[in-house]
Amino acid sequence: MTPFRSHGKGSLVLKGRFAGVRIERASGTNDPRRLADLKAMCRALAEAGRLDVLEHLASGRTHAWPFTERFERCRLGRASHYQRDARSGAAQLLSIGGAFALGELGDVLLRYRAQCETQGKGAMFNRVKGMLLGFLRDTVTRQHVLYQQCAAAPRLRESRKRFGDPQNPEQAATIRALLAEPIGSGWWAMCCTGMGPDEFFGGKWRYEERRLHVLGTKRAARDRYVPVVETIERSPLTQEQFQRALKRSGLGVRPYDARRTFAHWCDLAGVPEIRRELYLGHAVRANLRTLYGAHESERFVEEDATRLKKVVGFVVGPAPRRSRKSNGPTRNRTENLLIKSQLLCQLSYRP
Repeated sequence: MTPFRSHGKGSLVLKGRFAGVRIERASGTNDPRRLADLKAMCRALAEAGRLDVLEHLASGRTHAWPFTERFERCRLGRASHYQRDARSGAAQLLSIGGAFALGELGDVLLRYRAQCETQGKGAMFNRVKGMLLGFLRDTVTRQHVLYQQCAAAPRLRESRKRFGDPQNPEQAATIRALLAEPIGSGWWAMCCTGMGPDEFFGGKWRYEERRLHVLGTKRAARDRYVPVVETIERSPLTQEQFQRALKRSGLGVRPYDARRTFAHWCDLAGVPEIRRELYLGHAVRANLRTLYGAHESERFVEEDATRLKKVVGFVVGPAPRRSRKSNGPTRNRTENLLIKSQLLCQLSYRP
């Protein structure tokens, strides 16, 4: 993209002197109305005394596009949950000082950090910062000064509002019974497999022989094999529908508590910690095949499935019926013919 239109090519030129800073750069647009908006933005920056941003625009170190427009372009085509989180993060930044240019993103982020630190919203700032770094990585790359400026903003301490709430088998079965179908089946399926909501409701799993293959994509370790506690079916719900239904139930549990429940069952069943971490897809320096070998890994998965079934056996299948103890005489089922003949002789003997 050249700073001048030549033979009908390139974009319109952003040209002018603002607070003594001369700018003559390609605007990146062929829309005269957008060019007028960029000039108005430069005049507003000059009135606000932001000569540093104007100098960055003049030297080409900062793009003149408004942040919101570039961000909307980057956000399109992403997953629905990413779009929802990104929309919320952009609204938080715009609440600091209204619309701003992309080059001002570093300063806006620092002001937003100070506000979150005062209000005790460390988790919100860390989430917005991560979202912005992903946006800049895909837009200007990690080598850009703007990315490095935003990455240098220190993270805030997060105050944990809620601890995990793993359930024992009896409690998990009670929650399943209280939830309407198919919500209860989805809850129970995640308890029995340790899958996250995205993995289960996204269909990222399949059965392979006597094991469950979870095709997680969050990291390499999420592609894993899990013991089969109970055969599960695919849910017609989406992840968002399940989350809303579980929240409306008022039972005080969240979708991720089902994953913590599976980890708790592994502890109750005596599954070794290294294998429990592998079943959950946590990042470790090995997987089942590299740790035990192909045949050994299959054997360990089956053994751990048996252990888990013993812990959750009262729900997976009907408990065996115990016969009542009787004090009456028992029948003589002996097949010893000599004993039988002696008994018959005693009965038939008449003195």
